[in-house]
Amino acid sequence: MRQDIFLMTKTHAPRERSAESARRHLEGSLQRLRTDYLDLWQLHAIHSEKDVERSFRSGGAMRYILDMKQQGVVKYVGVTGHADPAAHRRGIQFWDEG
Repeated sequence: MRQDIFLMTKTHAPRERSAESARRHLEGSLQRLRTDYLDLWQLHAIHSEKDVERSFRSGGAMRYILDMKQQGVVKYVGVTGHADPAAHRRGIQFWDEG
């Protein structure tokens, strides 16, 4: 049963960090996973504070991810990265400011 499984995926949206690239990724993931919602969707490989700024701006990938959370398509959201702790701190600030 679907309710017994926690499904997650992540999106790079690496170049532009745009809502459009995130949308394409989500549609493909939902189709491949044969589900209509994700338990967790993460914006992957945040490399810099500039990455965070592009992602959280209007039309950015994280704005789209948060919209999908509001619509119930995604339960939880997150960010991942391996390079710059300051980028993660900046992401947390966006949530705190929100």
